[in-house]
Amino acid sequence: MEAVPVGILVSGGVDLSLVTGMAVRASSQVQTFSIFDLQRKQGFSIPMNVWLKGGPFGTLFDDVLRDPQCSFDAQTVNKLMRDQDKGHFNGERLFGLVMFELWRREYGISF
Repeated sequence: MEAVPVGILVSGGVDLSLVTGMAVRASSQVQTFSIFDLQRKQGFSIPMNVWLKGGPFGTLFDDVLRDPQCSFDAQTVNKLMRDQDKGHFNGERLFGLVMFELWRREYGISF
């Protein structure tokens, strides 16, 4: 086995050109992540509309949004909730209203 010439060694006695060459060869032999669509990021959604059909979330939303202290227009909220019950997908809107109302109450903000 021959030694690497001193002129091409870097500190620590490692020839970076050899390491780079080995890395390039190894990477060309490894299958890339072509099965993933890395250009398109996509999160996941929660089944909010399913959760609102009864259960604890439906009850929470009713309690918060139909409370007389709620800062939102009661007719509008009732329409959103009725439409949700009829199959319209208002879950994200209702979720936003509930979170805002709970935040408002927590920090004592009034209008």
